[in-house]
Amino acid sequence: MIHALGRHVLIELHDCQQQHLNDVAAIERHMIAAAHAAGATVINTTFHHFAPMGVSGVVVIQESHLAIHTWPEQNFAAIDIFTCGENVDPWRAVSYLKRAFQAQKGDAREIPRGEIPNLPTPTHNYPSPSQPIQHNLWFTERSDNLALSLRHSGVVYQTQSPYQKIEVLNTAGYGRMLVLDGQIMCTEKDECVYHEMLVHVPTLLHTNPQKILVIGGGDGGAIRELTRHPNIQHIDLVEIDEMVVQTARQYLPTLSSQLNNKRVHIHIQDGTQFVKTAPEKTYDIILIDIPGVDALQSQTFYQAIYRTLKENGIMVAQIAPPVFFDPNFPKTIEAQKHVFQTVHPYFAFIPTYATGMLSFSLASKNHIQPTQIFDEHKAKRFTTTHPLQYYTTEIHKASFAIPPFVQTLLTSGEPS
Repeated sequence: MIHALGRHVLIELHDCQQQHLNDVAAIERHMIAAAHAAGATVINTTFHHFAPMGVSGVVVIQESHLAIHTWPEQNFAAIDIFTCGENVDPWRAVSYLKRAFQAQKGDAREIPRGEIPNLPTPTHNYPSPSQPIQHNLWFTERSDNLALSLRHSGVVYQTQSPYQKIEVLNTAGYGRMLVLDGQIMCTEKDECVYHEMLVHVPTLLHTNPQKILVIGGGDGGAIRELTRHPNIQHIDLVEIDEMVVQTARQYLPTLSSQLNNKRVHIHIQDGTQFVKTAPEKTYDIILIDIPGVDALQSQTFYQAIYRTLKENGIMVAQIAPPVFFDPNFPKTIEAQKHVFQTVHPYFAFIPTYATGMLSFSLASKNHIQPTQIFDEHKAKRFTTTHPLQYYTTEIHKASFAIPPFVQTLLTSGEPS
């Protein structure tokens, strides 16, 4: 008589609910529940969410495994269940998963594994594991050349605004993380790098900044840093997506703590349009904190920025990094130079940014040299007064040092 060492069930679920196939925490729960329905003993799990869509994961059971990969855009999931022993029924798991993912159509077939004659009857039982289930959920942001994964314990909040998908995840090492359309915007633990370098570099270069415009930045991190400067009297925050602001207020209080500051005025509209209609010579500093490259490579946009700045005004923008010799880096600098003539790139380093390298550009109407006119005594008084986590006078100066490969890229637009 032929016996099989294991039972392998392959399942294809069609016409599932899309949202069920892109929620990594819910998928993990369903896969664990399916294992329990089959009578299996769960050891641990590992699940990855891939931006913008798709989940892969495995539940390791004492009797083998359950694995899944989803294609939310196709409303499809592929699952395989492998079990050994007489006490586990994989077909109970199949029935559970069809219901859980609301599959309108499902196909499954069983393949016996390890067929051998006269399989002896087991003479012992395996002990149940004494440790609790170890959960491993991962969020992965992927591009053509790079992937960045962060472990998390689940989605704290998610919604779809008129502009983008908004998610807040609770990461294992970096606190809460804001994700927009599958792209990591910031985490609580290291957002200080981004916001301190975006804000304090220009504000400590300017002799007396009083009126500031922030285009984007609805999470409130830049606003928090600006309100550390007592001489600043008025801050306009222009954010196109009101739901980003609402999400930050409710779920990211360490970033949004100063959005209600009396000096802050929030405008829910397109920042590129706002600056076109703003009065001339209005702002001392304009900070550009928006994703994408279309506006950041538009000379028309920078002409509007230039017109809106006062005579000693400063613009800072966060731009695409030069890592992987991204052509968007020199193209953005070139677009800015057509308007401001002199542009100074500067850099910072942050672990949860896809390349690890943040890039900014600084330009001014009066062509300041950001390391030569820098008032170190004023900056040191400021950093002594405020509990900053990244910015120092030494980092300010060092951030403007340009590596040779970046200089080559700026000169030729091509890597050396």
